[in-house]
Amino acid sequence: KEVDTDIYKSKEFIVDLTASDSATQDMTLLKQSYSLPKGQVVTFDPTKQQSVKLDDGTLISIPANAITNTGTVTLTAEPVADLAEEADAKPLAYGYDLNTVDQTGKDLKNFNSNVTLESKYQDSWLDDSTVLDETELTIGYYDTAAGTWQELTNCSVNKTEKTVTCQVNHFTRF
Repeated sequence: KEVDTDIYKSKEFIVDLTASDSATQDMTLLKQSYSLPKGQVVTFDPTKQQSVKLDDGTLISIPANAITNTGTVTLTAEPVADLAEEADAKPLAYGYDLNTVDQTGKDLKNFNSNVTLESKYQDSWLDDSTVLDETELTIGYYDTAAGTWQELTNCSVNKTEKTVTCQVNHFTRF
């Protein structure tokens, strides 16, 4: 649940329905240790290298001509708290819906070359998760066709800087 920039979640519960076709479970919503940052919209010349730093320190590095090589590009980065959770894919905090369009409004989904996403994390996010080793952190994207999270494979974790850096060739929900 979102209230302004505050995010509330409950602990995960497994409800056993093997002996009955109904059950109840009391849940308490707890305020999370993070807030939802502001969204951003940036328009730029795609023939020049771009570095877009979001309010939470997330860095999007776009090489020249990576998205397209003509016109202008508008990047929208909208934070999202309501992320799907799966048994083996549980987002630490919030994500972003990233989208790019050209000057005519046409979606630019697949890129000419990779773009770098660098996402910051906090120790408190790890404390609230099931992550045992922060080197296992990765960035994933939600595959709407498959209805599951897909891990990006070309990622690295900098434990000192508390960042996860990955290469992507498209924008979607991360």
